[in-house]
Amino acid sequence: MAIYVLTSNPNAIDFDHAGLQRRVEAALGVTVAVYRPLSFVEHSGFSETVREEIGLVLSNHHEDQPPLRQFDAFVQAWDLGALLDRRVLDLSGGWRKFLGLALFMNRPLPARLLLDATSHLSDARIRTLLARAAEQGDAVFCEYDPQLLLALPADTSAPAAPPLRRLNDDGTTVTEVIGSR
Repeated sequence: MAIYVLTSNPNAIDFDHAGLQRRVEAALGVTVAVYRPLSFVEHSGFSETVREEIGLVLSNHHEDQPPLRQFDAFVQAWDLGALLDRRVLDLSGGWRKFLGLALFMNRPLPARLLLDATSHLSDARIRTLLARAAEQGDAVFCEYDPQLLLALPADTSAPAAPPLRRLNDDGTTVTEVIGSR
């Protein structure tokens, strides 16, 4: 399990995400599930509160692919307890995005490609995302400004962020940056 930060042409996030996915899959040798934030899809639309949204998504996992964490463990791991009774649509854009990311990351997958996953998230939420990403499978973060993720400041009151390895995308091939381990 590794966490990678992919340096690529930022336009690939919006205009070549399918090609980027193929290049990442070729580099990792495994199929990746892709997270892309879509501003018009903030939640399922079938629930009102955060509690209902989490319950709905967790209960609809395919029976042979149960979620990594069930409700209580999920809420605790992602630090969502204070938000359970809030309406999803009343959350800030960053919290809605974080909730969607948490639900996406709770799927049992061998690898994930996360496009523009950390924008609008606080450093604390990014640290939580990185810690959960390190628990299962490979995760590749492709950000508009990858240096912000690579330079995430340490927080002495929180567990250290997992090590980040670097990948480079030249538009044809994704390769690991020498010395990034």
